[in-house]
This record gives sequence, structure tokens and C-alpha cells, in this order.
Amino acid sequence: MNKIEILSSGLQQTPQYTTILSFCQLSIFSASHLHSPTIESTNNDHGRSSIETVTDISGKKDQDDLAFRSNDGKIRSLCQIDSKHLQPALTTQAKPSTTTPTTTNKRTKMTGATDLTTSSPIPSKPTTPRPHDHPSAFPPRTAPTDSSSPGHSPPVIQQLTIPVKDRHDGSTHGFLHLPADTTAQPIAKTAAILLSGAGGGVTGPSALYTALATKLPALTARIPTLHLDYRYAARTQPCVNDTKAAMDYMTQTHGTETFVLLGWSFGGAPVFSLAGRDERVVGAATVASQTADALTGARECGRRAIPILLCHGTGDRTLSPRCSTHLHEAWFEGYKGQDETLAKMVMFEGDDHALSRNASRVEEMMAGFIVGCAGGMVGDGDEKVVGADVLRGKDERADIMRKGGDLRGKESMD
Repeated sequence: MNKIEILSSGLQQTPQYTTILSFCQLSIFSASHLHSPTIESTNNDHGRSSIETVTDISGKKDQDDLAFRSNDGKIRSLCQIDSKHLQPALTTQAKPSTTTPTTTNKRTKMTGATDLTTSSPIPSKPTTPRPHDHPSAFPPRTAPTDSSSPGHSPPVIQQLTIPVKDRHDGSTHGFLHLPADTTAQPIAKTAAILLSGAGGGVTGPSALYTALATKLPALTARIPTLHLDYRYAARTQPCVNDTKAAMDYMTQTHGTETFVLLGWSFGGAPVFSLAGRDERVVGAATVASQTADALTGARECGRRAIPILLCHGTGDRTLSPRCSTHLHEAWFEGYKGQDETLAKMVMFEGDDHALSRNASRVEEMMAGFIVGCAGGMVGDGDEKVVGADVLRGKDERADIMRKGGDLRGKESMD
């Protein structure tokens, strides 16, 4: 495994130029140069390389250079990578996070909300399905694809109704995005299942799921992606049962063998509840997760050495960013190995509950994480798909979230 060290360049530091780069970002932008790099941060006085603070919110890529657009509108290279070294061109400084895990099992006091789970009775009627052509199923713009290549064609969208067998019965609903032309090329044996928050819905934070479901099946890895609604949102066990039923459906119908789960807000509870005990789960990721009903599962993920990626905004007013810190701690409480890069936590400075200021970057990071957990890499022909702006601006993303039902109940973008 290559080890890459990010050094401070000594240039004058300004907030928009400060960033800590993640494994997933490097995999996306420089897959042709590096394989599974480990990034160490020289200024992290806690010595744990799996914690990052991101303050740049407008990352752009330019061929083999990792670049971003600064406030003056110019594309500025952040670093140039070759097989021997990483040479910074602007300031890349490891900023110790204020939410760095402690080295003991005693957790620091939590401030802010930590739980959006409801204890109210189960409603008499579960959620109803959305039609196949509902706007939450696909973004206003599609990622650019190579129509001559079956591996880079827009996905086929199916509206699903999946029966759930438990004491509540009923069915859960969602949209399954499959790679085009499955007869010519097999789809991946790993699928992604995307779970929303306490209001249910199918679009995720800043409509992240609508965008990811469009992109992942169109990549070379050909990953089927299901963004799933709940029968009874904000109730952990019924939502766990919904997710398990969806996994069983994918196994029986499409031969799926393993899964990567991604959850927003309350969705972290069913993600970790399943990832901690179901051998089919090979990766777990969250955006602004709660800790309730999730800590035990996170600890079990550590024990099983399941890779995790936790993203949170430090300006989140719905769920405290310390929720992700405590999940990160719990993973390490269970982990007995040496590879600390399996558990990544990325804090987006000043961002909100839906990471609306960094939505495009989170899309890229999550795509890299999911593909990596599936045993692949984002290849040379995939960059334009992963980096495409299929949704633009907070207003457009918020509109898709409302139409998809993700801002119901206690959920918010704040």
C-alpha cells in the first residue's frame, strides 16, 4: 500500500484554500496513478489519519491534477500526483478537528440533538409508492455518458414495491436504477441501498441519492442502486426490516451478493443496525447520522473490519456533529486491526444537516467509497460521470427533496 504524506506548502493560508484530502477523492481523481493510498496528515496531533476537516466547498477536477475553483473563478491546482511523490501547489494543512475522538472509552458530553427516532404509535397506513416518472427518481440533468459503450449508458429505472414480512406486514417502496443492457454485460454483484431520514423519502440529503442512483449504474463498475422509502419512518426496527427485505429482493431477483448501505440522519440507525450483523454488508456510510440505535452496530462494524465513511457538517443544527464523532469512536472500540483508514470521518466546516454547500463533493466521495467497497475503482472513463453536476444549487436540491418526501417530520436541511 502506498503511503502519501500531505505537507504544508508554506503559502499564506486562506479559508477557501484549506482542505484535507480523502482516500475517496484521490481514488476518483487519480485512479490511474495510485492504488489504495493511505493519506497521513503531518499536523494531526492525535496521530489518527482517518479524521478530516474540509473547508473548501467547490472542488473541481482537471485531468490528473486535483483542483478547485477559487472565489475569483479560476481553476487552481491543489496538488500534482505522480508515482513517487505528491507535491502541493497550494496550502494543504491538517487541521485538528474539534471533534477528534478521545483515546479512552469515556465519551465527552454531547451537545445538541442526537436522535430523531420517534416513539409514537405505528400509523394505520404505511407510506404510499410514488409513480415511475416521479421527479425524485431522476435529476433534471443526466450525467454525460458514452452512448457507444454499454458500460457508460444512462441507467434503467424501475419503481419497486417490496413486501415486508413482520408483525406490521405491508410493503416498502423505492426506485431501483440498473445498468443499461444487462444482457450484454453483467451487473455488479454488489449493490448500493440508500436510506433517508426521519421523514422517509427517496432523495436523501441535498438530493444526493437521486444523483448517485443516476451515476453509479453508469460507471464501469455497473453498480445497481436502490433508493428506498420506509413503511414507517423514524422507527428503527421496521426500517431495518424494510432494508433487509430490499436486500433479500436484490439477492433473489438480481443475484446480488453484497451491499453497501448509505444513510442520512435517522437513516444511520438502520444502516449500522444491519451492517453490524448482516454478513452481506461490506461497507457503511452516513451523512449527518444520529447515534441512537447506531452505536452498537458501529462497534460491530469495527469488530468485523467493515469500512465506514462518516460525513457531517459542523454547522448542523438538526443533529450534533458529535454524533458522527461518537460513531467513529465506537467503530474503533470494536476494531482490533492496524488499518485505521478503514474508518473515515470527514467534517465539513460550517455546513448544514444536508451538506448543501458541499453536495457535489459528497457525491464524488460517496461514489468512490461505494465503488471501492465493491472491489473496484473509479476508472479513467468514469470521471465525467462522477463529476457531472446533475443537480445545481441549494434551491434545486431542496425542491427535489420536498418532492421526494425527505423533508417531512423532524427532518430539515438546517
